[in-house]
Amino acid sequence: MPNSPRRILVLTLGGTIDAKAYPLDEKAYPVQAIPAGKNAAFKALQYLFPAIEFSQIHLCDKDSKEINAKDIADLCSHIQSAEIYERIVITMGTDRMRETALDIKSRIKAPPCPVIFTGAIWPLANGAEKSDGLQNLSLAVKTAPIAGDQIYIAMSGHFEPPENLVKNFTEKRFDLCS
Repeated sequence: MPNSPRRILVLTLGGTIDAKAYPLDEKAYPVQAIPAGKNAAFKALQYLFPAIEFSQIHLCDKDSKEINAKDIADLCSHIQSAEIYERIVITMGTDRMRETALDIKSRIKAPPCPVIFTGAIWPLANGAEKSDGLQNLSLAVKTAPIAGDQIYIAMSGHFEPPENLVKNFTEKRFDLCS
């Protein structure tokens, strides 16, 4: 990782990425590989990138549909005061990720560093083969920002400004907007 950031702030809001393992279909019950809870994504980042200094602020444990005005205000406050970091990774539920990222983008015109929203369709606790969480976290940390843009979503192999992605609820992934 030649140009990867060395100091990253991780803001956690809850969501599937930190949830307990759950079945992928009616017959498959995955083995819990990564402990669930408010630190699952943070611990996974520390494991994946031991050379990076991560700091975590846990803001809430909510489904993204339950994120409210106070949560958004708290998120904005932490983003605006993060001058010592080279990147901010926000983990949250995926149902309202795009809307939350767009809301933050409308409120903070010049964040102190790139802000990347990420999460998972399947919990980290499902294990590496049965969760998209590790891939999304890696994408959030390793992908270089596009000049001029500062707020992104890193999901389903895409690293894009939030207006370029939409959650495909039927296929359980994020797609580029058409």
